Amino acid sequence: MAELDELDRLLDSALASYSDTEPLAGIEERVLRRVARSKRRPWLWWLAGAVPAAACLLVLLTSREAIAPPPLPVAPRPVETAQMRPEPAVVKAPRRPRPVRRRPQVARLDRFPTAAPLTAQERGLLELATVAPEALLVKPAVAIEIEPIQIKPLDLSGTN
Repeated sequence: MAELDELDRLLDSALASYSDTEPLAGIEERVLRRVARSKRRPWLWWLAGAVPAAACLLVLLTSREAIAPPPLPVAPRPVETAQMRPEPAVVKAPRRPRPVRRRPQVARLDRFPTAAPLTAQERGLLELATVAPEALLVKPAVAIEIEPIQIKPLDLSGTN
C-alpha cells in the first residue's frame, strides 16, 4: 500500500507542474487573426455553392436529349408499283407434333388423407388388444433409488 501511495504522490506532483505552465506567447493574437481572416472571405462560401450548380447546368445543356428535339416522323415516299418485284416466298417445313406425355393415372379417393394398410406390428398390437387387453395396462412405476456417489479425495503427495 505504501508503494501505491508513493506512486500517487509522484503522479500528482508531475501533473501539477504541467498545469501551472502558461500558454505559448501570442496564442490569443493568432486565434484573433484567424477569426478575422475568415470574416474577410464571405465570397468563398458563395463559390462553394455556385461551382456545383454551374457543373449541373453545363451537363444539362450539353446533353443531346436537352438540345435536340426528337425527330419528326417522315411520310414514306410514293413508290411506283411497276418497279417493285415480289419477294420469293419462303416455304417452311411442317412441324412435327411433339409426343404427348401422359402421367399415370392414380386412384383418387374421396377421403384425404388416404388410409394406409396396417403394418405387421400394428396388426400384432391389435391382436394383443383383443386377446389380452390387461397386458396393455400401464403398471405403476417402481421407485428408483440411486446410491449417493462417494468421491475419494485426490492424493497429491505423489504416492499411490
